[in-house]
Amino acid sequence: MVVLEALKGGSKFPFDMLKCERESVVGYWDWWWEGRDMGVLDRPYTISDSDPILRPTDSKETIDTNGDYDHFDDVFQKLLSDGILPRGRAISRTAYRSAVVDYLCGLAPQLPEPLVIFMGGGYGAGKTSTIKYLSSSGVLPGRLPQCALHGVDYCKQVLPEFNLVKSVSDGRASEICQNESRLISDTLFATLISEKRSFVWDSSMSDYEKTLPKLDYAKKNEYQVGMFGVLTDLEVAKRRAMKRACDTGRFAHPGYLEGSHRKFWSNLDQYVRYPFDFLYILENSIDLDTPENQPIIALKQPEDSEVQFIDSDTYRSYTSNPS
Repeated sequence: MVVLEALKGGSKFPFDMLKCERESVVGYWDWWWEGRDMGVLDRPYTISDSDPILRPTDSKETIDTNGDYDHFDDVFQKLLSDGILPRGRAISRTAYRSAVVDYLCGLAPQLPEPLVIFMGGGYGAGKTSTIKYLSSSGVLPGRLPQCALHGVDYCKQVLPEFNLVKSVSDGRASEICQNESRLISDTLFATLISEKRSFVWDSSMSDYEKTLPKLDYAKKNEYQVGMFGVLTDLEVAKRRAMKRACDTGRFAHPGYLEGSHRKFWSNLDQYVRYPFDFLYILENSIDLDTPENQPIIALKQPEDSEVQFIDSDTYRSYTSNPS
Protein backbone atom coordinates (compact mmCIF):
# COMPACT_ATOMS: atom_id res chain seq x y z
CA MET A 1 0.00 0.00 0.00
CA VAL A 2 3.06 2.27 -0.05
CA VAL A 3 2.43 3.13 -3.71
CA LEU A 4 -1.25 3.82 -3.07
CA GLU A 5 -0.49 6.26 -0.26
CA ALA A 6 2.17 7.94 -2.38
CA LEU A 7 -0.30 8.36 -5.25
CA LYS A 8 -2.80 9.90 -2.86
CA GLY A 9 -0.10 12.34 -1.84
CA GLY A 10 0.45 13.43 -5.45
CA SER A 11 3.44 11.27 -6.37
CA LYS A 12 3.79 9.94 -9.91
CA PHE A 13 5.60 6.80 -11.03
CA PRO A 14 7.00 5.18 -14.18
CA PHE A 15 4.37 3.38 -16.24
CA ASP A 16 6.26 0.08 -16.18
CA MET A 17 6.12 0.14 -12.40
CA LEU A 18 2.46 1.14 -12.17
CA LYS A 19 1.27 -1.64 -14.47
CA CYS A 20 2.63 -4.11 -11.89
CA GLU A 21 0.80 -2.31 -9.05
CA ARG A 22 -2.74 -3.18 -10.06
CA GLU A 23 -4.20 -3.14 -6.56
CA SER A 24 -2.71 0.26 -5.79
CA VAL A 25 -3.82 1.74 -9.11
CA VAL A 26 -7.41 0.53 -8.68
CA GLY A 27 -7.45 1.72 -5.09
CA TYR A 28 -6.25 5.15 -6.16
CA TRP A 29 -8.95 5.36 -8.83
CA ASP A 30 -11.68 4.63 -6.29
CA TRP A 31 -10.17 7.09 -3.81
CA TRP A 32 -9.81 9.82 -6.45
CA TRP A 33 -13.51 9.70 -7.30
CA GLU A 34 -14.76 9.46 -3.73
CA GLY A 35 -16.80 12.58 -2.91
CA ARG A 36 -15.59 14.40 -6.04
CA ASP A 37 -17.51 17.44 -7.29
CA MET A 38 -18.66 16.30 -10.74
CA GLY A 39 -19.20 19.88 -11.81
CA VAL A 40 -15.46 20.64 -11.68
CA LEU A 41 -13.34 19.39 -14.56
CA ASP A 42 -10.25 17.55 -13.39
CA ARG A 43 -8.32 14.36 -14.08
CA PRO A 44 -5.95 12.06 -12.15
CA TYR A 45 -2.19 11.97 -12.75
CA THR A 46 -0.29 8.80 -11.87
CA ILE A 47 2.45 8.48 -14.53
CA SER A 48 5.72 10.39 -14.30
CA ASP A 49 5.52 13.36 -16.66
CA SER A 50 8.72 12.37 -18.48
CA ASP A 51 7.67 8.75 -19.03
CA PRO A 52 7.98 7.68 -22.71
CA ILE A 53 4.40 6.42 -22.80
CA LEU A 54 3.18 10.01 -22.42
CA ARG A 55 4.90 11.17 -25.59
CA PRO A 56 2.29 12.24 -28.15
CA THR A 57 1.68 9.12 -30.18
CA ASP A 58 2.08 10.88 -33.53
CA SER A 59 5.74 11.47 -32.61
CA LYS A 60 6.39 7.73 -32.34
CA GLU A 61 7.45 5.66 -35.33
CA THR A 62 6.32 2.18 -34.31
CA ILE A 63 3.76 0.16 -32.37
CA ASP A 64 4.85 -2.91 -30.44
CA THR A 65 2.47 -5.83 -31.03
CA ASN A 66 4.18 -7.98 -28.43
CA GLY A 67 2.79 -6.60 -25.21
CA ASP A 68 -0.20 -6.04 -22.98
CA TYR A 69 -2.93 -7.52 -25.16
CA ASP A 70 -5.53 -7.27 -22.42
CA HIS A 71 -5.46 -3.49 -22.78
CA PHE A 72 -5.63 -3.37 -26.56
CA ASP A 73 -8.82 -2.23 -28.27
CA ASP A 74 -11.07 -4.77 -30.00
CA VAL A 75 -10.05 -3.39 -33.40
CA PHE A 76 -6.38 -3.93 -32.58
CA GLN A 77 -7.13 -7.48 -31.42
CA LYS A 78 -9.11 -8.14 -34.60
CA LEU A 79 -6.29 -6.94 -36.83
CA LEU A 80 -3.90 -9.26 -34.99
CA SER A 81 -6.19 -12.30 -34.98
CA ASP A 82 -6.96 -11.92 -38.70
CA GLY A 83 -3.27 -11.74 -39.52
CA ILE A 84 -3.56 -8.22 -40.92
CA LEU A 85 -0.97 -7.10 -38.39
CA PRO A 86 1.97 -9.30 -37.38
CA ARG A 87 2.34 -10.42 -33.78
CA GLY A 88 5.45 -10.10 -31.70
CA ARG A 89 7.31 -7.26 -33.35
CA ALA A 90 7.25 -3.54 -33.87
CA ILE A 91 5.38 -2.27 -36.91
CA SER A 92 5.33 1.21 -38.37
CA ARG A 93 2.56 3.46 -37.16
CA THR A 94 1.90 4.46 -40.77
CA ALA A 95 1.12 0.84 -41.63
CA TYR A 96 -1.03 0.52 -38.53
CA ARG A 97 -3.02 3.66 -39.31
CA SER A 98 -3.64 2.38 -42.83
CA ALA A 99 -4.87 -0.99 -41.53
CA VAL A 100 -7.20 0.71 -39.05
CA VAL A 101 -8.69 2.94 -41.75
CA ASP A 102 -9.34 -0.03 -44.05
CA TYR A 103 -10.97 -2.00 -41.25
CA LEU A 104 -13.18 0.82 -39.95
CA CYS A 105 -14.21 1.80 -43.45
CA GLY A 106 -15.46 -1.72 -44.06
CA LEU A 107 -17.86 -1.42 -41.11
CA ALA A 108 -19.85 1.40 -42.71
CA PRO A 109 -22.71 0.36 -45.02
CA GLN A 110 -23.07 1.25 -48.68
CA LEU A 111 -26.62 2.53 -49.08
CA PRO A 112 -28.34 3.10 -52.45
CA GLU A 113 -27.98 6.83 -51.86
CA PRO A 114 -24.82 7.61 -49.87
CA LEU A 115 -25.50 9.53 -46.67
CA VAL A 116 -23.29 11.34 -44.18
CA ILE A 117 -24.61 12.95 -41.01
CA PHE A 118 -22.40 15.47 -39.22
CA MET A 119 -22.85 15.56 -35.43
CA GLY A 120 -21.77 18.84 -33.85
CA GLY A 121 -21.48 19.96 -30.24
CA GLY A 122 -18.85 20.43 -27.55
CA TYR A 123 -17.41 17.83 -25.19
CA GLY A 124 -20.10 16.48 -22.89
CA ALA A 125 -22.94 17.74 -25.09
CA GLY A 126 -24.41 14.26 -25.17
CA LYS A 127 -24.06 13.72 -28.92
CA THR A 128 -23.84 9.93 -28.72
CA SER A 129 -26.89 9.59 -26.49
CA THR A 130 -28.74 12.07 -28.69
CA ILE A 131 -28.13 10.13 -31.87
CA LYS A 132 -29.21 6.91 -30.17
CA TYR A 133 -32.40 8.66 -29.07
CA LEU A 134 -33.05 9.97 -32.57
CA SER A 135 -32.38 6.58 -34.13
CA SER A 136 -34.65 4.69 -31.72
CA SER A 137 -37.44 7.25 -32.19
CA GLY A 138 -37.29 6.95 -35.97
CA VAL A 139 -36.02 10.48 -36.60
CA LEU A 140 -32.59 9.47 -37.89
CA PRO A 141 -32.69 8.97 -41.67
CA GLY A 142 -31.73 5.48 -42.73
CA ARG A 143 -31.30 4.32 -39.14
CA LEU A 144 -27.58 3.91 -39.59
CA PRO A 145 -26.09 1.12 -37.47
CA GLN A 146 -23.89 1.98 -34.51
CA CYS A 147 -20.81 0.69 -36.35
CA ALA A 148 -21.17 3.58 -38.80
CA LEU A 149 -20.42 6.16 -36.09
CA HIS A 150 -16.94 7.60 -36.65
CA GLY A 151 -14.84 10.57 -35.56
CA VAL A 152 -11.65 11.66 -33.83
CA ASP A 153 -12.61 10.38 -30.37
CA TYR A 154 -13.40 6.93 -31.72
CA CYS A 155 -10.04 6.73 -33.49
CA LYS A 156 -8.24 7.42 -30.21
CA GLN A 157 -9.52 4.17 -28.82
CA VAL A 158 -7.73 2.05 -31.44
CA LEU A 159 -4.32 3.37 -30.35
CA PRO A 160 -2.62 1.05 -27.81
CA GLU A 161 -1.32 3.89 -25.65
CA PHE A 162 -4.87 5.12 -25.07
CA ASN A 163 -5.91 2.02 -23.14
CA LEU A 164 -2.50 1.49 -21.55
CA VAL A 165 -2.52 4.95 -19.98
CA LYS A 166 -6.12 4.47 -18.85
CA SER A 167 -5.19 1.13 -17.29
CA VAL A 168 -3.05 2.83 -14.63
CA SER A 169 -5.68 5.45 -13.71
CA ASP A 170 -4.02 8.37 -15.48
CA GLY A 171 -6.34 10.86 -17.18
CA ARG A 172 -4.09 11.93 -20.06
CA ALA A 173 -4.91 9.13 -22.53
CA SER A 174 -7.01 11.30 -24.84
CA GLU A 175 -4.49 14.12 -24.82
CA ILE A 176 -1.50 12.08 -25.97
CA CYS A 177 -3.52 10.41 -28.75
CA GLN A 178 -5.24 13.54 -30.07
CA ASN A 179 -2.95 14.37 -32.99
CA GLU A 180 -2.57 10.82 -34.27
CA SER A 181 -6.28 10.12 -33.97
CA ARG A 182 -6.91 13.19 -36.10
CA LEU A 183 -4.52 11.84 -38.73
CA ILE A 184 -6.46 8.58 -38.75
CA SER A 185 -9.86 10.25 -38.80
CA ASP A 186 -8.99 12.63 -41.66
CA THR A 187 -7.81 9.71 -43.79
CA LEU A 188 -10.83 7.66 -42.73
CA PHE A 189 -13.25 10.42 -43.75
CA ALA A 190 -11.73 10.69 -47.23
CA THR A 191 -11.74 6.91 -47.65
CA LEU A 192 -15.36 6.56 -46.52
CA ILE A 193 -16.41 9.16 -49.08
CA SER A 194 -14.34 7.64 -51.90
CA GLU A 195 -15.97 4.24 -51.28
CA LYS A 196 -19.47 5.74 -51.04
CA ARG A 197 -19.93 4.50 -47.47
CA SER A 198 -22.72 5.93 -45.33
CA PHE A 199 -21.82 7.07 -41.82
CA VAL A 200 -22.26 9.50 -38.95
CA TRP A 201 -19.33 11.87 -38.37
CA ASP A 202 -19.10 12.82 -34.71
CA SER A 203 -17.02 15.90 -33.89
CA SER A 204 -17.37 19.18 -32.06
CA MET A 205 -17.63 21.09 -35.38
CA SER A 206 -16.12 23.96 -33.39
CA ASP A 207 -13.74 24.89 -36.22
CA TYR A 208 -15.88 25.96 -39.17
CA GLU A 209 -12.92 26.48 -41.49
CA LYS A 210 -11.81 22.87 -41.01
CA THR A 211 -15.32 21.41 -41.17
CA LEU A 212 -16.43 23.24 -44.31
CA PRO A 213 -14.07 21.34 -46.67
CA LYS A 214 -15.50 18.04 -45.39
CA LEU A 215 -19.05 19.25 -46.02
CA ASP A 216 -18.17 20.43 -49.52
CA TYR A 217 -16.25 17.24 -50.29
CA ALA A 218 -19.26 15.10 -49.42
CA LYS A 219 -21.55 17.33 -51.50
CA LYS A 220 -19.15 17.18 -54.43
CA ASN A 221 -19.29 13.39 -54.27
CA GLU A 222 -23.09 13.41 -54.50
CA TYR A 223 -23.81 12.55 -50.89
CA GLN A 224 -26.97 13.37 -49.02
CA VAL A 225 -25.51 15.57 -46.28
CA GLY A 226 -27.28 16.14 -42.97
CA MET A 227 -26.41 17.71 -39.65
CA PHE A 228 -27.43 17.23 -36.04
CA GLY A 229 -26.21 20.00 -33.75
CA VAL A 230 -26.45 19.60 -29.99
CA LEU A 231 -26.56 22.59 -27.64
CA THR A 232 -25.97 22.03 -23.94
CA ASP A 233 -25.58 24.20 -20.87
CA LEU A 234 -21.91 24.33 -19.89
CA GLU A 235 -22.44 23.20 -16.31
CA VAL A 236 -24.45 20.21 -17.53
CA ALA A 237 -21.73 19.41 -20.07
CA LYS A 238 -19.05 19.45 -17.37
CA ARG A 239 -20.99 17.02 -15.22
CA ARG A 240 -21.61 14.75 -18.19
CA ALA A 241 -17.96 14.82 -19.17
CA MET A 242 -16.90 13.86 -15.65
CA LYS A 243 -19.56 11.15 -15.45
CA ARG A 244 -18.30 9.73 -18.74
CA ALA A 245 -14.74 9.83 -17.43
CA CYS A 246 -15.80 7.96 -14.31
CA ASP A 247 -17.54 5.30 -16.41
CA THR A 248 -14.96 4.92 -19.18
CA GLY A 249 -11.68 6.49 -18.05
CA ARG A 250 -11.85 8.92 -20.99
CA PHE A 251 -11.29 12.47 -19.72
CA ALA A 252 -11.93 15.72 -21.53
CA HIS A 253 -8.99 18.12 -21.36
CA PRO A 254 -9.93 20.63 -18.62
CA GLY A 255 -8.73 23.52 -20.75
CA TYR A 256 -10.67 22.66 -23.90
CA LEU A 257 -14.25 21.74 -22.94
CA GLU A 258 -15.72 25.21 -22.61
CA GLY A 259 -14.08 26.44 -25.81
CA SER A 260 -15.40 23.49 -27.80
CA HIS A 261 -18.95 24.54 -26.94
CA ARG A 262 -18.54 28.29 -27.36
CA LYS A 263 -16.81 27.97 -30.74
CA PHE A 264 -19.56 25.68 -31.98
CA TRP A 265 -22.21 28.16 -30.84
CA SER A 266 -20.40 31.03 -32.55
CA ASN A 267 -20.36 29.13 -35.85
CA LEU A 268 -23.89 27.77 -35.66
CA ASP A 269 -25.47 30.49 -37.80
CA GLN A 270 -23.03 29.64 -40.58
CA TYR A 271 -23.93 25.97 -40.35
CA VAL A 272 -27.65 26.82 -40.45
CA ARG A 273 -27.06 28.73 -43.70
CA TYR A 274 -25.19 25.82 -45.28
CA PRO A 275 -27.26 23.88 -47.89
CA PHE A 276 -27.74 20.71 -45.84
CA ASP A 277 -30.30 18.25 -47.16
CA PHE A 278 -31.65 18.07 -43.63
CA LEU A 279 -30.70 19.67 -40.32
CA TYR A 280 -31.73 19.26 -36.69
CA ILE A 281 -30.60 21.51 -33.84
CA LEU A 282 -31.34 20.14 -30.38
CA GLU A 283 -31.11 21.51 -26.85
CA ASN A 284 -29.86 18.67 -24.71
CA SER A 285 -29.60 20.07 -21.19
CA ILE A 286 -32.49 17.87 -20.08
CA ASP A 287 -33.13 14.15 -20.06
CA LEU A 288 -33.97 13.00 -23.58
CA ASP A 289 -35.68 9.90 -22.21
CA THR A 290 -38.57 12.00 -20.88
CA PRO A 291 -41.30 11.64 -23.56
CA GLU A 292 -42.90 15.06 -23.06
CA ASN A 293 -39.62 16.89 -23.69
CA GLN A 294 -39.18 18.29 -27.20
CA PRO A 295 -35.45 18.75 -27.71
CA ILE A 296 -35.57 19.89 -31.37
CA ILE A 297 -35.36 23.69 -31.52
CA ALA A 298 -34.59 24.13 -35.24
CA LEU A 299 -35.36 21.86 -38.14
CA LYS A 300 -34.94 21.47 -41.87
CA GLN A 301 -36.37 18.35 -43.45
CA PRO A 302 -35.44 17.10 -46.93
CA GLU A 303 -38.56 18.66 -48.47
CA ASP A 304 -37.95 22.06 -46.82
CA SER A 305 -36.27 24.96 -48.57
CA GLU A 306 -35.19 26.67 -45.35
CA VAL A 307 -34.70 26.04 -41.64
CA GLN A 308 -37.73 26.28 -39.36
CA PHE A 309 -37.01 27.69 -35.89
CA ILE A 310 -39.25 25.88 -33.41
CA ASP A 311 -37.75 27.62 -30.38
CA SER A 312 -35.86 30.66 -31.61
CA ASP A 313 -35.43 32.07 -28.10
CA THR A 314 -33.45 29.04 -26.94
CA TYR A 315 -31.46 29.02 -30.17
CA ARG A 316 -30.52 32.68 -29.77
CA SER A 317 -29.67 32.24 -26.09
CA TYR A 318 -26.69 30.20 -27.30
CA THR A 319 -25.71 31.99 -30.50
CA SER A 320 -26.16 35.61 -29.41
CA ASN A 321 -23.50 35.49 -26.70
CA PRO A 322 -21.18 32.54 -27.35
CA SER A 323 -17.97 34.03 -25.94
